Amino acid sequence: MPKKNTSGRLFAATLGARPEAITNALDALSTACTFQTAAIIHTYDQEPTIAKSLKLLRPVMKQDYPDLNIEWKQITTKQNTPLRDIATESDADAYYQGIVAILSEYKERGFTISLLVSGGRKAMSIYAAFAAVQVFTHKDSVWTILSTDILHDIEGQFHVSAEYQKKQRLVKLPVVYGRRTGAKNHVIIDTLETGMLNRAKLREEFIAKLTRSELTIIETLENDPYIPNTELAAKLIKSVSTIENQMRSIYTKVDLITQGRISTEHIASHNKRQLLLDILQRRKV
Repeated sequence: MPKKNTSGRLFAATLGARPEAITNALDALSTACTFQTAAIIHTYDQEPTIAKSLKLLRPVMKQDYPDLNIEWKQITTKQNTPLRDIATESDADAYYQGIVAILSEYKERGFTISLLVSGGRKAMSIYAAFAAVQVFTHKDSVWTILSTDILHDIEGQFHVSAEYQKKQRLVKLPVVYGRRTGAKNHVIIDTLETGMLNRAKLREEFIAKLTRSELTIIETLENDPYIPNTELAAKLIKSVSTIENQMRSIYTKVDLITQGRISTEHIASHNKRQLLLDILQRRKV
């Protein structure tokens, strides 16, 4: 039976001992975009740690995200038996190939994917991130969530209160995206040189859109990146309102030049000034 062709956004997450990380990340990412489907990826569902996490997470996902289509994906070995853990090289390969297969299925269905690597052993998170290289395009993204020890110690903290919002951070992982060839599981990875050329081109295209007065502001920012608008106005002998208007125009051009090149989640996780500076300084965005 052919897979249903479903376009939209997918939130995918690996499950481990702390299922709260999944809902915390989903809540944070949902402020920037709307997900139609969530895929919770896990190893053997009868293994005690995973069984406990599933027992806690399933009712929360069903009750708190009623409009979200939730799919539970268990990874199996090559012999189609449940994968309990990574104890051998064969287990590691099975986990990696399992993640690749699951992500590939969703890409074939037309989804743009935000993958949270949050659960399982550290090796599992590494394999999941590497799997994204094989499958993802630049529209997709990989995330992890960093929390203080106090949040780790509170079981059932599925939605972070205002008190704890500043005690955790959603971080986009740097992923070198590959380009798939006709050969199965064969991926061409963009070189560092290619990445640098692409970032230089992005900067050139952005600069070309600016007016002469906006270029003057940009030149000042390159020498003093975090100068406040009030000091910028004084330095350029302009009113603060004029600077603010020109900065709004510059940020609009940042939006135009990054459209389709950078995920909305990434843009939402950066303030406008930082995104502008990343483009100017040819950093990966």
